Amino acid sequence: RLRRRRHVLLARRAEALPRMAVLALTSAAIAAGAASAFCGASAPVVAAPPPPASPELAPARRPRRAGTATAAVGAAGALQEAALHLWEGYEGLLASPQALLVDTATGSSINALSDSIAQASEMSWRNNEGTGSGRDFDQARVARYAAFGAVDATAGHFWFIALDDWLPTSGPGAADSSWSMFAGTALKVLADLAIYTPVWCALFLLAMALMQGRVLGDAVAEMRRDFWELLRGKYGFSLPFVAFIYGAVPARFQVAGFSLLALVFTIILSLWVSARPGTLPSEEAPT
Repeated sequence: RLRRRRHVLLARRAEALPRMAVLALTSAAIAAGAASAFCGASAPVVAAPPPPASPELAPARRPRRAGTATAAVGAAGALQEAALHLWEGYEGLLASPQALLVDTATGSSINALSDSIAQASEMSWRNNEGTGSGRDFDQARVARYAAFGAVDATAGHFWFIALDDWLPTSGPGAADSSWSMFAGTALKVLADLAIYTPVWCALFLLAMALMQGRVLGDAVAEMRRDFWELLRGKYGFSLPFVAFIYGAVPARFQVAGFSLLALVFTIILSLWVSARPGTLPSEEAPT
């Protein structure tokens, strides 16, 4: 009986071994899946660092920067060359028989540009202050300044040539000593202050009044009223620049130099003219 029981137990154990193996493997698989799921949900996923750049790819960005810098240098060089060609052309025109026409066109264009800037400034100020009167851009006013600029540049062309012939500070006839050059420049400035500038102020006031339709008597009265104020303002603003232009700028470029000075002064002048006191008696509406 005992042997029989042992054989029965052994037989039952042998039959149960495959089932136990299957259960163990299944349990292990479930445990492994649960563990991996738990780790994936709780632990943050750390991205793998990017692979190091290949040394062959590193120089690929350098040609782009070098190419951009080369293009910028090339553009700057092209602009400089174009400006040089323009300046050489301008010098050639000033040395040609058309020098008077070039000076006249330069003065007229710069005066027109100055008044255009002054009008734009006036309109901007009115809009910012809320006092805009709805006045549009005055093209006739620009034309008046352009016309006076042409006359001014024409007179200046002959004035600077005559003054340089009388007191040369540059060129073949110029004095060698610094004292002589200083004395020549000082005499030119004094001549400008004593003759050219007062005549310029009187003609400017008369011309502007006549081009606006004033009769001659009213234009003269307006010139007398505003002459000294304009003259003091022109002296105070332009004296240092006048001395520099007469002392350092060759005679053939002095019209251009004074025109560039006028670019700033005419803006101030245009604003001053528009802000002057009101009309003269003949301008008032008839009663």
